[in-house]
Amino acid sequence: MKKYCEDKLQDLGDIGYKESRYMLNFKTISDDDYKSLISATLGYPGRINVKDVQGWDTRFDINFHMEEFATEQAIIEIKSVEAFSTGSIIFEDEKEDASFNCEFFVSPVALNAPAELASFRIRSDFFDILVGIKNNKLKIDFASYDKAIHLSDLRELLLLMKILNAPNGDLKLTIKNKGNNEAFFVASNNSFSVSPITNEIIKAEQIALSLIQVASYFRVDKVCKVSLNELIQKQQDIEIMHALITKVPGGAQTLRLENLHFNDDIDSSKELRIFIAIPLFLSSFSICLACVLKGSFTYKNKAVIFKNYEVNVEKLIRADDLQEVKKQCQIISDKVNQRFENESIDFYYYNSFSQAKI
Repeated sequence: MKKYCEDKLQDLGDIGYKESRYMLNFKTISDDDYKSLISATLGYPGRINVKDVQGWDTRFDINFHMEEFATEQAIIEIKSVEAFSTGSIIFEDEKEDASFNCEFFVSPVALNAPAELASFRIRSDFFDILVGIKNNKLKIDFASYDKAIHLSDLRELLLLMKILNAPNGDLKLTIKNKGNNEAFFVASNNSFSVSPITNEIIKAEQIALSLIQVASYFRVDKVCKVSLNELIQKQQDIEIMHALITKVPGGAQTLRLENLHFNDDIDSSKELRIFIAIPLFLSSFSICLACVLKGSFTYKNKAVIFKNYEVNVEKLIRADDLQEVKKQCQIISDKVNQRFENESIDFYYYNSFSQAKI
């Protein structure tokens, strides 16, 4: 009975109200406050200095003036705003396109602002965009480069960066809401504002493609999340591992391995076989490629350059931490050493993991 009475009292309290209980009138104090108000109505948290504040209770559309709301000056704080709609956005030039799920933020304040301020907002997990309504100008802020995201999403994001900074022809944007209503507009090459892309970002797209193949090869593609900074930092490990797992007849014929210690008078007319364990530790997984390389070689300045080499994979290691990787590598290393020690060989053998030589 108590719960029933509480619900009925709640219902009675809501009778006579439509969209909201109160209505406020106020003026912003400065131009900066006006801009802050526009931003806040689009979902950016903000505090706005206002004056000449008046308030009304809107029950039954009577608009009863409330003295407790009346004040000469006040600070209005807007912490959060619900998205107007959800949907998707497609960025497209003459050659490529990138698509993302997103939320749309629209407000009467922003729509009716002067031309240079009139805008709406598009937000995704990877970027935040203000779209100029009357000038088609885009202002894009990307998520932190330290944010780990799924590899397929990262590749799409890198493609977007490339399209924005070097579009092939006009840049077309298509937005679609959850009701499949579409709208599109064309932004000229100079109509968006982004940080200049670096050569590292352009190169990162190729690194991401390589990592996709590596992750699929080790069957960790479903859990592969990586940040842009982490991708760039691990570039060398990714490229070496990719070169080894994709080695096929007619492919790359040379491979350079550094920090290997041989005598300078080593006979390069012989075949060289090297056991290597190449680890790759990312925030979402740890893997290691244990394999034996064999082929003709040259050696100079502690670096071996393989020519016409072959790759024999001993094991694909997936582990939760560094110690488990080391443990499994040691087991494989011992087996490979024992195999070659029991053979009569006419080639050089070097184990880069245990430093053993034959």
